[in-house]
Amino acid sequence: MSTDLGLTVESEVLYEVLLIGDFAYSFDDFQDTRLEDTFWQAGLTLKWLANAYSFFELAWRYETLDSVDPSREFDRNKVTLRVGLQY
Repeated sequence: MSTDLGLTVESEVLYEVLLIGDFAYSFDDFQDTRLEDTFWQAGLTLKWLANAYSFFELAWRYETLDSVDPSREFDRNKVTLRVGLQY
């Protein structure tokens, strides 16, 4: 059984510049085992809409997994830079 919750907030801080924040929570209870996982993630994204066809995006995300099995647990920070084309 899984329980999930998420929230995303987006705001235009300057003309064509978006600030996006997100948060997610997930609790997984694996039936017929004693395994339970709790996953958290939070992030911030800065997105510049350069024109109608391209954007640049800088994002940071923190993720953590807590488990009754210590070998499955982790904490990590991820930073990404994206250049995108859209039509």
